[in-house]
Amino acid sequence: MMRNTWDREIEAIASGKVAPLYLLTGDEEYWKDKVVKTLIDRLEAQGSCEYSRAEGLEGLRWAVDCLMTVPMLGGQRLYRVKLGVEDLGKLDRATEERIGSFLRSPGGGCLVLDAQGQLSRVHTGILRQARVVECPRPRPSALARWLIREAKARGCQLEREAAYALAFAYAGTGVRMAMSELEKLCHYVGEGRIGRREVSAVASASSSVRIFDLFDAMAEGRVEEVLKSAAALRSAGEHPLRMLAALANHLRLLLFCRLALDRGMSTAEIHKQLSQHPYVVRKALQAARGLSSAALKRALLLALWCDEAIKTGKMREDAAFQIFLWRSANMLSGHGSSMARDHR
Repeated sequence: MMRNTWDREIEAIASGKVAPLYLLTGDEEYWKDKVVKTLIDRLEAQGSCEYSRAEGLEGLRWAVDCLMTVPMLGGQRLYRVKLGVEDLGKLDRATEERIGSFLRSPGGGCLVLDAQGQLSRVHTGILRQARVVECPRPRPSALARWLIREAKARGCQLEREAAYALAFAYAGTGVRMAMSELEKLCHYVGEGRIGRREVSAVASASSSVRIFDLFDAMAEGRVEEVLKSAAALRSAGEHPLRMLAALANHLRLLLFCRLALDRGMSTAEIHKQLSQHPYVVRKALQAARGLSSAALKRALLLALWCDEAIKTGKMREDAAFQIFLWRSANMLSGHGSSMARDHR
């Protein structure tokens, strides 16, 4: 059994190394689509390519039967079959034998099994003859590097900070959404530079980016800007509890960094403790140096008060969140005093 990453397999296919049987694994549909698109392009370069899709075990049996017949119009044929991980463990002997017959005489045909879900290992005998292509959802750091390369290919320069902002905003939604936003950004700037300002202005789902811009305004005590930014996010569909959770997580990260700095820990030691990308740690340390641990602790306590007030119905969610923003901005910028006891 051959195993490869999606990008290396694309290079192999483009060079003419096409296998009759592929098994795509992982959660990133964008990478899977790129592998299949490369296969189609390669087969079409050899003539024509008939591309069909199917799902489930019945769809697999149909696809194999089609591949075993002589095409009426000639040319190459590619079948992509989506299967659940549980389906791969239920292949019956007849289907395995049919796939084996196809592999002995593929006739230029290609069968792509698209595993939906996490596949720890290949259990079934016949699938051991497949080229396994790993298509995992990328980590933010890998996605950021990919976005920078894609922007360059489109004649744009995506700044490192903007790339990481996009990557962290879309880390949980997949590459396709991030690429869609990058396309909009490239159209927006033409052949220019893309920075954080452009990301915040154009990226429709960049609420995660804007939330951290909101925190920067809070830390600098720009209360009016904080309230306006929060209102804009609310109008865009962001729920106060989601914004509160993102801000609270950021506060916890900064508090850890501030306390670590107070203890004299080095940047390398802090990074090791956090197990996060160096970019994230560097940005957090930069922000934490301008904040006191006391202010961060008070802001976190106020976040807990706000969460409780909303979830127990003691206060309307928008009113509670605005109080949190206003008082936190004053605390973090050094203009606030003790806090949560006034609202308990």
